[in-house]
Amino acid sequence: GVEAVLEYLQSLAQGSSSDDIDLRSQNLEAVPVHVMQFNTMRGLLLDKNDLKLLPSNLGTLRSLRILSVSENKLEDIPDTVGMLDKLQELHADGNKLSRLPATIGDLKSLEKLTLRNNDITELPPEVGSLLQLSELDIRDNPNLHTMPLEMGRIESLKTFWFDVDPITFPQRDICSEGPRPTLKFLRLLYEASKSGRLDLSSTDYSLQTLHIPVERFSALTELDLSGNYFSELPDFLFALT
Repeated sequence: GVEAVLEYLQSLAQGSSSDDIDLRSQNLEAVPVHVMQFNTMRGLLLDKNDLKLLPSNLGTLRSLRILSVSENKLEDIPDTVGMLDKLQELHADGNKLSRLPATIGDLKSLEKLTLRNNDITELPPEVGSLLQLSELDIRDNPNLHTMPLEMGRIESLKTFWFDVDPITFPQRDICSEGPRPTLKFLRLLYEASKSGRLDLSSTDYSLQTLHIPVERFSALTELDLSGNYFSELPDFLFALT
């Protein structure tokens, strides 16, 4: 109960070290205000509670390396999370998140991001700024249909879990090949959106259809689709004329 939590925090305050605060499975409906006083802690574990909100001043925990808030009732992550510039792991599986703040891209040290089993409808393009990210899990988000081109920037990503079925972009024949081809495809499109030159002639793809976000390719000047298996010209070509 709350009294036990307060006693636990008091014992930490009197001790010599409070690197990690473990408040898992404490039936908490809010993060105790006293937690925010431990601004040198490195790990904050809040899994399996009834939290609907995280403190708006979360960003004051500047020494935090691990933030784990899985299996709560969170609908949002505060923008101030972007101030946690030392954060290496963010675990938020099993919540009710529908979005991530754009400030997620400010977490330059982030290596692990797990978002399984939420209500996320889109990932912000700022996710592509997580250049240290090695693990990403976005499974069991049935309303997440697209991945941002910017994800192609994350060359450090070694473990990437996602469900093929709800994803409409990148298209199914790309996603069904697995994480590496999917990220490679996104990287190629991202670079093409900047350079104006899109070369899909590689035998890596053998495309029969092609669906891309036309609005990102308004400055396209060169396109090579040779070596693929189109029975008709992709629809997006007509939107470019």
